[in-house]
This record gives sequence, structure tokens and C-alpha cells, in this order.
Amino acid sequence: MPLDIQKRNEDYSETQKDNNIIVRLADPADLDRAKTILESKAGPDSTNVFNSVSRPSKFFPAVALFVNLSYLPSLKEELMLRNRGLRGKIESVSQLFAKPDSQKGHVKILFNCKVARDHALAEGEIDFFNTTARIVEILLDREVNLRHSRVASSSLAQIIVENVLDIVLIQEPFAKGHQTPSIINIPPGYVAFHCLSQEHAYGAAILVKLSLAKSCRAIDRSRSNHIAAVDLHSAHGTFRFISTYLRPSIKNIADQFSTDLSCLFTKLSIISVDSNALSKVWNSKLTNSRGSELELLIANHFLRVLNRQLDDLDFVPAGTSFLDISLAGSAITCTRWFYPTIPSFSDHPYIYFEINRSPSSACSTAQAQSRAPNSTPHISRICLDKFRLKVADAVMNLVVQTNPTTSTIDDMIVKLSALISSAAKSSKDSTYIPVSTRRTPWWTKELWVLRHKSRQAFKLWSVQRIESNRQAFKAHKATYQREIRNAKLSSWNKLCDSQPSSSDLFSALKAKSGKSSNVSLPSSISFDGSISSNPTEILKKCAEHFFPSPTPSTQAHAQAEELAASFSQSSTAFVVPSNSPPISQEELSNAIASLNLKSAPGADGLSTAIICAISNQIIGSASIHHECMFLSFSLS
Repeated sequence: MPLDIQKRNEDYSETQKDNNIIVRLADPADLDRAKTILESKAGPDSTNVFNSVSRPSKFFPAVALFVNLSYLPSLKEELMLRNRGLRGKIESVSQLFAKPDSQKGHVKILFNCKVARDHALAEGEIDFFNTTARIVEILLDREVNLRHSRVASSSLAQIIVENVLDIVLIQEPFAKGHQTPSIINIPPGYVAFHCLSQEHAYGAAILVKLSLAKSCRAIDRSRSNHIAAVDLHSAHGTFRFISTYLRPSIKNIADQFSTDLSCLFTKLSIISVDSNALSKVWNSKLTNSRGSELELLIANHFLRVLNRQLDDLDFVPAGTSFLDISLAGSAITCTRWFYPTIPSFSDHPYIYFEINRSPSSACSTAQAQSRAPNSTPHISRICLDKFRLKVADAVMNLVVQTNPTTSTIDDMIVKLSALISSAAKSSKDSTYIPVSTRRTPWWTKELWVLRHKSRQAFKLWSVQRIESNRQAFKAHKATYQREIRNAKLSSWNKLCDSQPSSSDLFSALKAKSGKSSNVSLPSSISFDGSISSNPTEILKKCAEHFFPSPTPSTQAHAQAEELAASFSQSSTAFVVPSNSPPISQEELSNAIASLNLKSAPGADGLSTAIICAISNQIIGSASIHHECMFLSFSLS
């Protein structure tokens, strides 16, 4: 029976089968050296010890972008000479693509060592002939950049439809047409915004859901081939989405920003950039001069980088140099940002993010400004002692004219409302924390955490509809629903246990709520200093207390009643006599006390609860009400 023993190492693997030992080296460059060493140490019958050396037939491809094709004859030797760790690791170099009317093109490099290829991809660039070129990963059966192919555009259209994306920002789109290029494979129900030219392969475009474009009154703001922009109007402001491609041939990015981009930036801007610049800020391995310049420009234009650090992401794509940047204005909040696991058929991975308008931002729409920038706080958020003192001091300085007109009454009412509102704002309690008084008795913080996890799993599955995400969502949802049922059952058992002597449901509910079945009369009652225990007398006294007889009219009341009676019997306009009695402070206090505290505030923002809270401080304004009545002036 043959014996199989296998030993693994990063540099080699050793396998013994029968009397043969097979050694496989991870680095093919070591094959010749190993053969020379073994043959020098072996005797005349070295063929029995060391039979043969075989070269690997599997190669690992990569592509160098925009290389001067005139270097191609000696490019292989130059690459192995100038780049550390590539000596003997490159099998062949061949032309893959030639740019029309140019000496530049893409070059396919076949590595015979996967470790060397992966190291070169991690560096992102290779050196040769005193210049550099970007290097990207590619499979042998794919094109170098399928963003410019029908296959990639069809795949992107399918992803957009399956995930129901609202807005798609694209750089280097696949388009056809010489004079007026058009985007190929636009998904149904979407509209494209761009200003593509003959160099559309290096342009930018934006796809927006048609229903969203109609409801938000989309306006195309695209400026050039490489800058696409669209405005979407909403109740929270005008959001501006910008997609731009910064070509590697651009020598001065600052000029590009100042001439084309800076005029488009707003506080509600969302920008997606293919920067062709390396910076550790957006997760590149290193920062080059172009990346440093771009970092400074982003800071000078008060933009924020939305890219999350790789340690904070659940999935990090391989074979990319991380050149794509997501930027936002100061009024934008990013709630989610990640790389989907969906392959992009390119060295640029897909990026998914969600944005909202920041609630604390300085920019606000006219609707928001008119809604509540100067609103009076609720009575529960006001320090009443401080509020009453401020109102009392302000009312003392309020001048009431003796013979006012309707216009002066208007001014007095506006001033009184303004000083009350100002005092309420300045008396606002900043330490107030609203507490919910109507909470579900079985709801707990643990259930809130489970609900949050279930919602997050659903959002992830809605973006990436793969089986693992669906199973995770089902598991979180089942756990959440199971714990809800357990919490409800436990709460119900606790409710029933509060009345163990009765099996009646309503008895348990009454006992839990503290309600009794009836209200009995007191055994004795004291009325006007005399105590009575007669049930009939007690019932009579209670009726007189809760339903008193109308109080007799005073002399002032009698005059007002006569005026009201004469007005009701007369068809002429009501005119208050000059000798009518003034409105007393007691009448005004009674009128304020009769107000409904739950009624909504008026146009001035003052609620009845606020008026009742300062009734003693504004009681001196009774003369204003009297003058209104005298002038037949109606308060609105």
C-alpha cells in the first residue's frame, strides 16, 4: 500500500509517494538553482536522485495600462530589472490594446509566480524607462476594461434593475456614436444625464430612475465629457449629484477644479470621482503627489470623503488600487457606504452608499425657514418661574394708550405677543429630556436591538440579493419575532398573576389599572361647618357642590346683560356706549381659566397653556380688551 506524506510551506511543497519524492517550488526562479545544487552534490547516478525539472504551465496575468508600445520589444527585461522582486518572474509581455491615433495602449503581462503578481497588484504601479504605469488584474478570458464593453454594461443594467437603485454615478461608460454618443443598455425605467463627446470612453454619466426624475424635477447640469451632473429638487432642498472622471493625463488637477468643478459644488452635493490618484485617505497603499494635491483641493472646497476605512468594511475587493472617491457637501450625511460583493468586470469595484440631508446643517430651504426657526417652545420645555419673571418685567414697560385706534391696538397686540414669545424662548430649559409615558409594557431594550439587527439584515439583502444575505435576514427576523411572542406571553402572565384569586379577565385588568367597580358616597360630609351622615342630605349637598346654581348678577353684569338683550332685539349695528363698565381683572381671569389647555396654538405660536401660565402677569392688559370691545374691534 503506497504511503502518501505531504508537508506544506510557503516556499515549497513536498510529497512522498512510494520511493519518489516530488518537490514543488512556489517560486519558479528557484528551479534552475535547485537543479544545479542537487546535481553538484549527487554522484554519477544522479539521474536516480534528481530526474527532471518541469516548468509550470499555469500563468498569472495582469495588465499595464496606457504603456508606450514602442517600449514593447525590451519591456520584459526592463520590468524585471527596474522592479524589485520581478526578476525571473515574468514569462511574457504582449500588446493587448492600442489606442487609436496614439502610441499608447494596454499591455498584458504573464507572471509565472502568483506571489510576484499579487505583490505588483498591491503596489498598483510598475516602473520602466523612467516612467510608471498602472497595473490591474484581469482574467485571460476577459477584456482589459469591460466598462467599455457590452458585456459589462449589460451586467450593470441587470444589477441596477435587481437592486432597484435610485441613482447611478458612472465613470468611463460604454457608449456608441461619434458626434452624439449615447449610453448603451440603459435599464428600463431610467434616464441618462451626460454631455459625452467623441472621447466618451473617458467620460462620465448619471442614470436616474425615471419616476424619481419626474417627481424631483430633474435638471441636467452636465458641463463636459468628463463631468455629468443633475439637480433633484425635494422638500429638503436641491440635491446635486456629480460624476466626474479625472484622466491620468491631466497635469494640473487644480485647474480642472477651478474651471469646471468648483462652480458645481454646493452644500447638498454628492460627487463620485475616478481620481486616478493614490492616497491613504481613500485606502490606497500609498499617497503620491497627485493624491496629495487632490486631498488639499477637497479640503479647500469644504468637501468630505465618504470612503470608509477597510477595517470597518465587511468585504474588501481584491485587485484594485482604490482610486474611486465618494465626496459630499457639508449638509450631507452618509448612512451607509460599502463595496458590494457583486463582481464589476473591471479593476474598479462597485460602490454602494446612502445619503440624507444633515438635520443640523446650516443650509435650509425656504419651507424649512418658514416652518419653525422662530417657533415658541412647548410649555413642558419652559422654566415657568423664569418665564413669569421675564413676562412681568416686559409688561411693565408696555405702554397702553388711553384713546387708541384700531391700528394702535394692532400694534399693542403684536408687541404683547412678541414679548411673551421672546420670554418663552429665553426661558427654554435646555436640560429637558422628553420621556415617553405611553410605552408598551412588554417592550424592552433587547427587543429594540433585535429589531435593529433585523432591519439592517433586510437592507443588506435588498442591496445584495444573495442566498447568504437572505438566510441571515430570515434568521434575524425569526429570532426577533420569537422574542416578541415570549415577551408578550410573559407580560400577560404577569398581568393575570396580579389578581390570583379571580379567573375573570376583566377583574385582572381592573386590578392592574387600579380602577374599582363603583364609586360610593362618603359616610359623612362637612358642609358650611356642619357634619351630616344622612345619605339623602349627603347626596343633595354633593349635587349642589358639583352643579351649583348660577351666581346672582352684579351691577356690572346687569348692565352688560341689558346691553346684550337690547342688541339681540335690535336690527342695527351694535355700538358699545361710552359709559359701559370696563372689563374687570376678575372677568379676564375667569375667561383665561375657561380656555381649553389642549387647543392648538394660533398664528403667533402662543398656546393657551402658555397664556394660562402667565395669567397673573398679563392681567393688567385688561384695558386692551376693553378698548377692543369699545371700538367693536374683533380679535383674530
